[in-house]
Amino acid sequence: MPDISVIIPVYNCEKYIVRCLDSVAGQSCKDFEAIIVNDGSSDSTDELCREYIEADTRFKLITQENSGPDIARRTGVSASTGDYITFVDADDHISKNSLECMLKAAKETDCDLVCSGIIRFDKNGRTWPGSVKLERKQIIDDKKSIFEAYFTEEIIKGTYYAKLIKKDIIKDYGFVENSVIGEDISAVLYLLEQAGKVCVIPECCYYYFYNPDSISHSGYTYRHGISLDNYIALRDHILELDLVDIQIVCGYFAEYEMAVATAMSRNKSYDRSYAEKLRQDLKTHWEYIRSNKKTAVYMKLCMMIYMMSPKLFILLYRPVYLISGR
Repeated sequence: MPDISVIIPVYNCEKYIVRCLDSVAGQSCKDFEAIIVNDGSSDSTDELCREYIEADTRFKLITQENSGPDIARRTGVSASTGDYITFVDADDHISKNSLECMLKAAKETDCDLVCSGIIRFDKNGRTWPGSVKLERKQIIDDKKSIFEAYFTEEIIKGTYYAKLIKKDIIKDYGFVENSVIGEDISAVLYLLEQAGKVCVIPECCYYYFYNPDSISHSGYTYRHGISLDNYIALRDHILELDLVDIQIVCGYFAEYEMAVATAMSRNKSYDRSYAEKLRQDLKTHWEYIRSNKKTAVYMKLCMMIYMMSPKLFILLYRPVYLISGR
């Protein structure tokens, strides 16, 4: 049984997949399996992946009908045999010692979850301000501090990537079906609730590349409505835990809920039911959102316009973001 199962969901990623798989194949840690889940690709992704299967017995390929990235991840977890799980997106790659570094931290601290630093690049390959790096290793072993590290200190990010997860705490996670955005937030918050001890390391083990063609940057579909339902349910659950100030939680999720509105703007769609649902949810929690200092002024401006008129926001989305300096 390998120490680590690397799960790589892939969908129409022929432009990036070789870079990703090369970074996994070249790891300094050799005791791993790489499970590629082809989620119904229609380009040459499958053919490129099969070259790695033929060349390296640690690589496995599972092909399924297109079901979305989270279901592909669930497929990978179900097929995994490692003690630890890590996820790599097909348009990203990992550092040469990524697995070795995170596994060493997991074993030394006996933690359930290791979070590494992240270097992010924009579409032109330049370093992006969203990069994350700590000055020193931190071990967090009480629930309130774990959630504060996520919501308040932001040293734990709401992403599947840049994490090594003890399989015992993720194997029973249901994953989010048909969601197009935010499924990684659901997973990370579930993991934080399950974890007894979290280790955050300063090493940057993951290289994230902004992909403007990814599904998360697409125009509105019914899946965005499912995502909104998921955000609302998740926020309400976190509030019930009563571990983080209500202003911070409401402000955090309101920003992500607005991604549904911006998706409508991208293709000038108007789903009346979900547009109104978002509007009412923002109005209900507005006093908490307004008083949250972590929510940027431009975002509050966008929310105010949306609460006045969702259709107006859809028309003004790009000018408002331009004026706000986003």
